[in-house]
Amino acid sequence: MDQNAKKKKKLPVWVTVVLCILLAVCVFAAAVLLFVNGKLNRISEIDQPDATPVPTDGMEEEEIFEQEEPAGELAETELEELLPEDVQWAEPSQAPEEEIIPADDPGSAVTNVLLIGQDRRPDENGRTRSDAMIIVSMNRNTGKVTLVSVMRDTYVQIEGYQDNRINTAYRFGGAKLLCDTIEKNFSVHIDGTVGVHFSGFIDVIDAVGGVDIEVTAEEAGYMNLTQEGIRVGMNTLSGEEALCYSRLRHLEGGDRMRTWRQRNVIMSLIERFKGCSVGELNALIDTVLPYVSTDLSNIEIMECALTALKMDLGDIRSHSIPIAGAYKAARIRGMAVYVPDLDKTQEALRDLLNGDAVS
Repeated sequence: MDQNAKKKKKLPVWVTVVLCILLAVCVFAAAVLLFVNGKLNRISEIDQPDATPVPTDGMEEEEIFEQEEPAGELAETELEELLPEDVQWAEPSQAPEEEIIPADDPGSAVTNVLLIGQDRRPDENGRTRSDAMIIVSMNRNTGKVTLVSVMRDTYVQIEGYQDNRINTAYRFGGAKLLCDTIEKNFSVHIDGTVGVHFSGFIDVIDAVGGVDIEVTAEEAGYMNLTQEGIRVGMNTLSGEEALCYSRLRHLEGGDRMRTWRQRNVIMSLIERFKGCSVGELNALIDTVLPYVSTDLSNIEIMECALTALKMDLGDIRSHSIPIAGAYKAARIRGMAVYVPDLDKTQEALRDLLNGDAVS
């Protein structure tokens, strides 16, 4: 037998090099995934440990229907006195399937994540009403991010409960009931939720060194009742100051302007993050994540992050619903509320999330 045939054939050098490179890439990718997964594991699951629906049997009416004096836009509007049975909900008309934003389809070009801000005071346990509800929509077709606030005084149908303000849905049934309520009333699919308590909101703002916000004379006057040194014009607001700014609603524009201020803070936060180095981002992530809760899996979070990196973050669009002309201002059970026209609101949302202009 030929002695050379007994010798093992050696791989060409270039094949060996390629295999080594591929192995190194795989090891690096695995290390990155383990690192990112470890970071994401610091996020808590939303609604835990209070995930069960809250029964309202035996509750006082004042606890179910939060009665307070109307502020801002609703205070400036003549409210129509209505009984609950006076509100007859029309089923929103169904747009062509390709126009629904988005259909519950993995191939959809739009990802909608609901941000939930919960105002839990030190003496309160469990879930409270959601004080901020913002749909963050990323459209891969247009490359645009759209922020749409759902105003807390919007009167809606809540499955299993009496019609009420939309912020009550989170109090009684958590993130799932709130998402179901948005989908039922406005025909927009929510892919996941991210929640933060206002105590965490303060620490997040402080962790990034504050947010740059231009403050009006009216806002400064009101904020200086509890804060110090807020001036008219550009301010770098601390966490406490940014929270005060985000909660202003007893001014002109009421809750509509309040939701705009909340989105303004988010956009300023994004600008802060964009200017951070890798080391600073790593430190900020360690600070921020413990205050965040979500129902998204780690894989889904990574997918959302990769999608966000492809978006035009220099042109974030900002809106609120119900839009002008798509609601009736009314008083129901002592509550000053917006009773939305479901058909017009669905159409407006579809246009907004498609990237079309809506007045």
